[in-house]
Amino acid sequence: DTNPPVAGSMQVQTPIGLQFVDGMVVPPTTFSPYITISEEEARGETLTLRYWREGIDDQNGDGVADEGEYQYQNSDLSVGLTGEQQVQFMGIDISSLDNEMIHLYVEGTDWAGLSYQDGGTGGGPGAENSWASVVVAEDVMVEFAGAGLGTGSGGGSTFSLDRLTQDSIDYFLIPGNEHTFKVRLDEPNGFRTIDNITVFLCGYASDFGVFSYEPFTSTLYSPSNSMLQTISASTEYITASVTELSVRFKMSWDMPFLEGDFDCKPRVLVEDGLDQIESEVLSSLSWRLDNRIIAIPSYAEDMTSPIIPAFGTSLYLGQGDSFSVSGSVYHEGTGVLISEVTPDLTVMLSMVYGSGNYEGLGAVDSSGNFTVEMTLPNFQPVEPITMLTTTLIGTPGSSHSVANSDASATVDTKSPTALFNVEKYPDSSLTVIETDSMDAVMVTITINEEIGMNYGSLQVSWAFQRNGQIMTGTEENGEIPWFSSTEGAAIYQGEIDFSPSVVFNIEDGDKISFWITSTDKAGNEVAGLGGPDNPRTPTIRVVEFDGQYTRAQITPTKNPLVGDKITIVTYWENPGKSEGIITVGLYEQKIDGTFQPSISTLMNGPVELYLPPGSTSVKAEFEYSPGQAGQPLLVLVVDGDYGNDNYMNVEISDIGVSELSDGSGPNSGIFWIAGSLVILISLMGVAFYIIRKPGDGGYYDEEYDEEYDEEY
Repeated sequence: DTNPPVAGSMQVQTPIGLQFVDGMVVPPTTFSPYITISEEEARGETLTLRYWREGIDDQNGDGVADEGEYQYQNSDLSVGLTGEQQVQFMGIDISSLDNEMIHLYVEGTDWAGLSYQDGGTGGGPGAENSWASVVVAEDVMVEFAGAGLGTGSGGGSTFSLDRLTQDSIDYFLIPGNEHTFKVRLDEPNGFRTIDNITVFLCGYASDFGVFSYEPFTSTLYSPSNSMLQTISASTEYITASVTELSVRFKMSWDMPFLEGDFDCKPRVLVEDGLDQIESEVLSSLSWRLDNRIIAIPSYAEDMTSPIIPAFGTSLYLGQGDSFSVSGSVYHEGTGVLISEVTPDLTVMLSMVYGSGNYEGLGAVDSSGNFTVEMTLPNFQPVEPITMLTTTLIGTPGSSHSVANSDASATVDTKSPTALFNVEKYPDSSLTVIETDSMDAVMVTITINEEIGMNYGSLQVSWAFQRNGQIMTGTEENGEIPWFSSTEGAAIYQGEIDFSPSVVFNIEDGDKISFWITSTDKAGNEVAGLGGPDNPRTPTIRVVEFDGQYTRAQITPTKNPLVGDKITIVTYWENPGKSEGIITVGLYEQKIDGTFQPSISTLMNGPVELYLPPGSTSVKAEFEYSPGQAGQPLLVLVVDGDYGNDNYMNVEISDIGVSELSDGSGPNSGIFWIAGSLVILISLMGVAFYIIRKPGDGGYYDEEYDEEYDEEY
C-alpha cells in the first residue's frame, strides 16, 4: 500500500443539508462536524479530530493556536475496509465563544501506516494549517456600507469604478488598461466569513465583465467568457466591521462593443451563508468600452528642398515632393494614448490626388507613435488642397478604427509676384533713397499669391551697387512686418535700416539692389521685379550737411596795438543738400593750450549759424582785443570741439600786435591810461548792451565789401 488515506472537507448540518464549514459562522452552542474519508487499500482503526477554541484553549493567551493547546476527540473506523466512510464528531462545547474562532484538523493512518498528511489532506496545527476554521457567533447578515450607499470615486462611497471621460457625459473603460472596482461591506462577523462577492460590470444579463472574490480563501477569479482579466484584490479595514474590497482588472480587446450599444451598468451580488444581498443597478457607474482607436497626426514635415516648415499638420508642397506625417494612436472616447500595441497595428495614410488614390503605411511602435512617408505624383492636381487621411489596420481584438483627416497637403507650383505700388504708396515704394534718412526707410510691398506666403514677416536682402556691379561685402538682410491681407494679396510695410555696416563713401549714382528672399508656402520664390532674379534698384541720393569756413575779414587793421579792439568777420557756406546749424566761437589759444574767449564770445557766447542747403557767405562777427604784443593764435571753435575732432576748427594767425613805444610822445602814458579806461568803461557797459541773437550774422553783401575796400 503506497497510497495514503484522503480526508475530505469538513461539513456541518444546516437547514438545507450538509454544508462545508470552513469559513462558516455557526451559533455558540455545541459543534458536531462531519468529515468523509476515503481509502483505496485498507482503512486504519481511528480518526482523531484536534480542535483549538479561541479564548478557551489559548493557555498562554498569545492568540496563537499552538500545537500543545489543541483538544482532541477520537472516532473509530471500519478497520480494513476500502472506499469512503463518513465520520461525525459530537458535542464540542463552543457556547462561551463570542465572535471567536475554532480551528480544526484530523489525524490518523491507514492499515499500512500512511497518514492523511502524507497525501496532503487533513490539515495541521496552527491557524494557517487548519483543515477548517469556523467563526462562532450569532450570524449577522452582511450589508453594503458607505456614505449613504453612494457610488462614484469620492471617499466613503459604497461602490466606485475608475472610469474615464473627456466630456463628463460618456464614461469609458479602456481595454488593456488597468481599472479598479471597489465595494464596501459591513460584516460584524468578519469580512472573511463572507462566502462570495461577485461583480457583474455589465449587469446580470451579460457574461462580460464578471469576476468573483472569496474572502475566506482570498481567491479571485473570472469566468473564461467574461472578456476580463483579473489582476489582484486587496482589502482595507475602514472600521471594526466595515471592509473595502478593491479589485484590479483589465477589460479584453476581444470584448465586442459597438458604437450603438447601450452602456454597461454594474451590479454586485454578495453571498453570506445561506443568504445573499444584491445591489441595485448602479446606473451612476455606467460605462462604455473605449475600443474605437484613432491615429491623430501631430507633426508633418516637408522632405524635399526647399524645406518648408509645416503649419501644424498642414503641408505646402510642390509636385513630386516627399513628405512625412507623424503622430500617435489614441482611444477616441477618452483621448488616452494607447498602451497595448499589437505587432500588426499599422497606420495607413491615404489621399485622393488627381483622379487616383494613393496610400502609405507606417508601423505603430510600442509607445503608440507612428510615422508615415509618402511622395506626391509629379503633376499639379486640379484642386491644390489634398486631405491626408489616417486609418488603422491590424487593430487588436474587436476594436474599431476611426478615420482622421486633420492633416492636409497644399500643392502649389505658381510663383508669387511683388508689386511696388508707386501710385498708392509713393513715398515707400523704393524709388529713391536719400542718405540722410537711410537708417529708417519706410518700405511697402504687395505680394500677390493665391495660396499664401510663409507665415511671419517678409524676408528681404539688399546690396550696394556701383556702376552696375554689386559692391563686395555690402550685402545685408532684414524683414518687413505683415501689414494687411486681402484675397490673394498680402501687404508688408515697415522701416528698414539701409545704413551700410561696412565703411565706405557713398557717391552720387550709387544704387541699392533689393530683392525678396521669402517664398510662398510651397517654397516658390518671388518671380519678376523684386525677386532674386530681378532685384529692384532704387537710386541713392547723397543728402548731407556740409557746413564749412570760407574766409575772414579783419577791421580796422591786422596790426593792432595792445589794448586796441578789432573786428573779425568770418564767412561760412553749406554746399550740401541738407540744412544744418553750427555754433562758432572765437578764442585765443595760449601757450599752455588753454582757450581764452574773445570779447564778443565772452559776452554773448558762441554765434549760432543756420546754413540752408547750398548757402554761401553766411557771416559770423567777433570782437577781439589783444592783451600783449606778438602774434596771437586765434581759433574759430566749431560746436564746442576744442580738440578739433570734427576737423572744422579754423586758425587765424596773420595778426601782429605791437606795444606802445616810448617815443610815442610825452602824453603816451596818458593815452595808455585813456585807452585802458575806454576798455574798462566798455566792459562796464555790458549790462546795457543789447546782445545780438545767435544767427544774426546774415548773408555777406558784396557791394558793401567793395565800398569798404575803396575807403581803406
